[in-house]
Amino acid sequence: MKLILLIILVSLFFTGFAQFKASDGSEFDISPPKHISGYEIYYQSTKAKKPSLYLKVEVLNGLRKKIVEFENGKVKSIQYNFYKDTLLEKAIVQYTNPKSTEIFHYRYDSVTHEQIYAKGYKNSKLIYSYSTKHVEDTIVITEMFNDWWNKSNSKTFITYSSDSLVKTAVEYINNGISPQYSVMYYASDYILKLQIDSSSEHKEYIEYDSKGRVQKRVDSSRYGYRYVFLYTYDSIGKLNKEEIISDTISKRYIDHFYSDTEQVDIGYVIYEDKYKSFTFKTTTKFDNKGNEVYKEEIEYDEGSDPKIVHRTIYKKTHSRNRIVKFEKHNDYGYNDVYWVKYYDTKCQHTTSTFAKAWQTYYFQQ
Repeated sequence: MKLILLIILVSLFFTGFAQFKASDGSEFDISPPKHISGYEIYYQSTKAKKPSLYLKVEVLNGLRKKIVEFENGKVKSIQYNFYKDTLLEKAIVQYTNPKSTEIFHYRYDSVTHEQIYAKGYKNSKLIYSYSTKHVEDTIVITEMFNDWWNKSNSKTFITYSSDSLVKTAVEYINNGISPQYSVMYYASDYILKLQIDSSSEHKEYIEYDSKGRVQKRVDSSRYGYRYVFLYTYDSIGKLNKEEIISDTISKRYIDHFYSDTEQVDIGYVIYEDKYKSFTFKTTTKFDNKGNEVYKEEIEYDEGSDPKIVHRTIYKKTHSRNRIVKFEKHNDYGYNDVYWVKYYDTKCQHTTSTFAKAWQTYYFQQ
């Protein structure tokens, strides 16, 4: 499955079946304003001598209507999206080499707007289906993939207790006789307090403080491991320390520091002999509008002297509160740069792609 369509499937079907959020396939998110008619993304890698056109997107009322992907200066695919209000009803993707057409149809619940139906075809062959239905007090979700990269099917049964505080999901994959299951227990205020998951074979217990913030998590497995996560907050409610306790003699910590324009996260391990070893440091910087403009992540060689083993830097340039440049650099010599050109409703450039004035900030993934 090609990149853009794959991202659509991930957005639609692997994030709790939430309302579709269109993606343009780039490494950063663009939320186009309603008065923008489109934008272009240019990309330059480490070895390229000059940037080349990567994506061209047409926008109507803040929704991506047409996405054209380029490769080596030639059109690779064209995607057309059709909406009702803000919900995607139909997507058509045409590929050039080899030539093929994929068409997807979607339907949603009229009240909750959650997806209840989808079908996808490739050259008239059914390659994807998804549906939900209610059978008495049970929600049944059926899903099927039938393309060269994925041939599978699943059926999931979801039930709730009479007070709606216990949710049980049982999933059968490829008509198997050994299902996967998860059970979620909620407090009276519908805050998750216990989760049991057979796919990862673990239990997770969650405690909250009087303000509804997570204070403690206990994660245990039938294989014997057990982790306790403790969270503390400062006087204004920001998370300032995480402590991870396991069955080993060491304890792991993450400290968080904040200012008006910067956040620093530092991870470290303290061993039985009180030796302290740093594991990572992340610095994120923001401009005066709250836009993340720079992020730097450093990973250390755990257990030895503080030694940088890997550094990744992300830079974002904003103009008029829109991202116009995105850079990704690491200490292995790989550099990727994206430039964005926006068009107003009269198809005139509204933002320069090579803005001279821009601010930077630090970031951690």
